[in-house]
Amino acid sequence: MRRVLSLILLVGLGFLSCQTPSEEASDSEIVSLDRPNVLLVTYCTMRADRWGVYGGGELTPNIDAVAAAGVVFRNHYTQAAFSGGSFASIITGKYGFHHGVYDHPRRLGDEHVTLAELFRDAGYANGAFLTHGYISPKWNYPQGFDQYNGFDLHTTPWSKLPKKDKTYKRLEEALAWIDSIGDQPYLMWYQSQLTHYFPETASRFVTPEVYKTTREFRDRVRKAPMGKIMFDFESLDVSSIERDSLFSLYDGAVAQTDEILGMLLDGLEERGRLNNTIVVITADHGETLGEGGLFFNHDSNLYEPTIHIPLVIRVPGGEPGEVESPSRNIDLLPTLAALAGFEVPAEVDGENLVPLLDGTERDLPVFAETRPKAPSRDAYWRYPIRVPGVPGKVRMIRRGNYKLILTPTPDLSLIHI
Repeated sequence: MRRVLSLILLVGLGFLSCQTPSEEASDSEIVSLDRPNVLLVTYCTMRADRWGVYGGGELTPNIDAVAAAGVVFRNHYTQAAFSGGSFASIITGKYGFHHGVYDHPRRLGDEHVTLAELFRDAGYANGAFLTHGYISPKWNYPQGFDQYNGFDLHTTPWSKLPKKDKTYKRLEEALAWIDSIGDQPYLMWYQSQLTHYFPETASRFVTPEVYKTTREFRDRVRKAPMGKIMFDFESLDVSSIERDSLFSLYDGAVAQTDEILGMLLDGLEERGRLNNTIVVITADHGETLGEGGLFFNHDSNLYEPTIHIPLVIRVPGGEPGEVESPSRNIDLLPTLAALAGFEVPAEVDGENLVPLLDGTERDLPVFAETRPKAPSRDAYWRYPIRVPGVPGKVRMIRRGNYKLILTPTPDLSLIHI
């Protein structure tokens, strides 16, 4: 993406010379990066290896189309193996030991400057359309947003907001909000969790046999503790057909997620609000589907399927490419701030990835952690046991081709690769 640095200069000059919203370019006009829109799409529990651009086949044609016009980050990592901590890192640019969300549900402190606040203060319309209950206004994740799931956050207390997760309703609300803001530049955060823990995939995304088998499996293990399914899957006498069907169910959820993204992108394009939009698509964390004996589990481990996540960034006017250098979720806030021509807050832990978009290589250190042990899961030997009186959590660091996971146990520590 050799044109990115020059485009950023134009963005910054445009922002300094124009403090009022610019007119949106029509499809027939030359796209300008004067005050670009930003669409941040985040998926919960999304494995990188399911996207076509990461070798996942044909499940994600819409994501792959964005990737073909943008930059694919091959070694992107989350900083937390659970949603609350990871999303907090995305919107603050900070590690968990700085933003304070070390388990969930936990409220994000008011003192942290969020991505939405940066764009709001620059005159952007801000809308958040989220399905995950742990990142709702109750827990302060939409701090700085004006709109949340069709409601004005300035006039509606969080206790009055609907509690149900409705993915397609979020899509309708997002496009209705776009209609309401005219030609004002926007930041939209769209989040979906269809792929989270035993997905509720629509039947049209899997074969009738898969749908029937997974339903019967759920009925059979309905009374089993969640921890038994996650950590002791083999004891449930799972057949190979059931196992394959469960994986197909996850894949179906990935395909359904991609279809919804296509509907969102089509809606923005029909409204003339896509051409001048920076599109970022990533995840909070991945998921284990049998690795290490763990099934539909993420918050207890730092294995690659859990923490190596996808990231695609499409900058209008930029050239497509790939980045092999490591990148992190904490880098998204400073990167988007730089692309929009804003000053990056000094207190963030992340770094601006724009030089990587332009071909520079960097060996950024990667750090991730996961939350303390949940008492209801301590009967399963695969769950890391946190020693009473021993500080710390499961932690991981990667530098270059080397990765170390430290897990506190009764033997003080176990080291995994």
